[in-house]
Amino acid sequence: MLSELWCVKNSLYLKWDFENADLGIGINFKKILESLSLNKKIIKILMLDSMNVAHLALPADEGHYIFLLSLPFIRTMDLTKREISILLLEDMVRADKGLFKSFLAVDELKKYAGKQMDNNKADIKYVKQLLDQYSDVALQKGFTFQQQYEVTKFMDNILKTKSEYWQSYLTLTQKRDLLVKTNEGFSWYSRFYPSPEMQLTWLQPVVINSKFKDMKKP
Repeated sequence: MLSELWCVKNSLYLKWDFENADLGIGINFKKILESLSLNKKIIKILMLDSMNVAHLALPADEGHYIFLLSLPFIRTMDLTKREISILLLEDMVRADKGLFKSFLAVDELKKYAGKQMDNNKADIKYVKQLLDQYSDVALQKGFTFQQQYEVTKFMDNILKTKSEYWQSYLTLTQKRDLLVKTNEGFSWYSRFYPSPEMQLTWLQPVVINSKFKDMKKP
């Protein structure tokens, strides 16, 4: 409930209330999830006509996901449907790890983040505080290097069974690295998701030092 309330309160900033053709993103994403045996996921994708948020998964119930996805962002990088799906999968991993929710400081309300409150009424001052923290994470703070490393290595592991998906993840990351280095409008991206350049390093295979392999035994 709080995730949806935050989207409504920030509708003018996020610019999600616009006519948008069905790009088939949700259908393609679900197909990729099924191919990775990630079934029974309930997904909502809110398309944004804004560059203020590139992509993000907000807190929701277990097995439920609320994705924000910027149309200008995916068009600027000319992403394929598969690359968009891999991007959403990466956000799904962050959601499953509870990374967004870990920044919320109001402990008594954390359990309500992204959920229905039913008949439980929360103190309005705490709701406002929590919504402010949503904005801080979603619009300003982003994620840490350690969190990004964990997500990248997790993606690396789960995509290794599908070489074409792993290659799409590598290409996606290369495109993001190029974007932040050449487009000032998205220079903030590497601060929010630190950083595509480092991700490329983390995705490279480990090279074992073999300088002694050709030495003859005595």
